[in-house]
Amino acid sequence: MNRRHLEEMLHAEIARSERYGTRLSMIMVDLDHFKRINDTFGHNEGDQVLRRTAALLRGLVRSTDLVGRWGGEEFVVVLPSTALVNAMAVAEKLRRAMNEAFRTDRQLTGSFGVVEWEKGENFDDFYGRADEALYAAKETGRDRVTAIVEPSSRPKPLASIEWKADWESGDDRIDRQHRKLLRLANDIIAVSLSDDDREKALALLDDLLKEILHHFSYEEGVLVQIGFTGIEEHRAKHRRLVALALELKDAVLRGEKRPIAAFVFVLEDVVAGHILTEDSKYHAPLQGATLAGEI
Repeated sequence: MNRRHLEEMLHAEIARSERYGTRLSMIMVDLDHFKRINDTFGHNEGDQVLRRTAALLRGLVRSTDLVGRWGGEEFVVVLPSTALVNAMAVAEKLRRAMNEAFRTDRQLTGSFGVVEWEKGENFDDFYGRADEALYAAKETGRDRVTAIVEPSSRPKPLASIEWKADWESGDDRIDRQHRKLLRLANDIIAVSLSDDDREKALALLDDLLKEILHHFSYEEGVLVQIGFTGIEEHRAKHRRLVALALELKDAVLRGEKRPIAAFVFVLEDVVAGHILTEDSKYHAPLQGATLAGEI
């Protein structure tokens, strides 16, 4: 099942759960260090590994469950009528099976992010939490199952920035960091219209600044490794954005600006002014490069 079909089916399962009040969980799976397979054994072997992984996942879940490749070396398993604790058990079973299947020849492992759908939650929020869970699994050592649980009272934004597929850079970690920046911006606007939530908005603004610094550091490391000719200019633009973010934080802290200004900053300066313009300049060189291991 390809991503388009799987996404359509997932929308349908969300609607079914909303209508009938049934449980719904999702597992996102990413093959750890898959690039090493392609680099060591070639892309044909990499394709065979992807096919074997898809077959393994399908063979270990129920006939009513949905399995499909989401993109690259990432897969999604949708589990209707399944609570989080049961979905985590399924994910652990899949993780162990993957270790066993690839133990002798390729030493391949997988990271698993697990979430349960919350009543009223839309597709983007559901997928976003699953992506965060997967990212957490990879950031904390890989070859593990991680779940993310959020309270059902999570505020819903009146407006939001939605990730577009054509914004993808060719580096999975950069794209995950970009998506996290957007989710933080969306969380900020969800709380920034109420004066009562000012402290929470300030905390989210702190998180946004930390994520920007973390992202810029990683991205610059990638650009150095691929020999990107515009690296110094890109670094300068990063420094400008960090300075703007610090000024914004101070202005909100002093009460000179409302927290919603952070959402505008991400929309205009980070997304429109940087991700869609400056970052797009390195997409072609990055997609044609071979990175030497992990950054």
